[in-house]
Amino acid sequence: MSFRNILSSGFRRNLVYVSLLITVLSASAASLFYYYFLNRSIGESYGEKVRMLLSYKDEIIGESLIIFSGFSVLALAAVTVFVVLYTHRIAGPLFRVRAIAKDLSEKKFDTYVKFRQTDAIQPLAEALEHFISVYGKKYSDIGDTAGKMKNDVFKLKEFILKGDAEGALVMRSKLDEKAEDLKKIVAGIKV
Repeated sequence: MSFRNILSSGFRRNLVYVSLLITVLSASAASLFYYYFLNRSIGESYGEKVRMLLSYKDEIIGESLIIFSGFSVLALAAVTVFVVLYTHRIAGPLFRVRAIAKDLSEKKFDTYVKFRQTDAIQPLAEALEHFISVYGKKYSDIGDTAGKMKNDVFKLKEFILKGDAEGALVMRSKLDEKAEDLKKIVAGIKV
């Protein structure tokens, strides 16, 4: 099973698209507002037009700076709010991943990885589920095999103390088999 991406496939694309959409809509709104707010008659004759344009030059520059600065601030605020809300789809699950990692370090392999459908790191949840199932089973198998080996060691000791060489050899061969089983289990663990 291959887990290459931590983020859902559309997360980055949607983040960029919505940010661009907010920026384009804000620029369009600023342009429309600019057009209607500064729409003035500049005169009938050529001389009147030149005189009015010269008188409006400073006024138009100042007003356009105010209009575009205001809409730029609004666009920046909207993009910032959107990005903060959108990135919570990553931050929230990462806090849950930390809790899961803590459980795993305490050998609690019955931990269930539950993320919301809207969380951006669903592939990470799937990878954690896979990890927990595989390594939880291996940990359980190691514990079971070690427990059986411990019991066999006690039986071997009893056979030796009784002087039963044949029983001791049988127990030793069982221990060898269990040791081989344990090697196979441990060989599959990658750190």
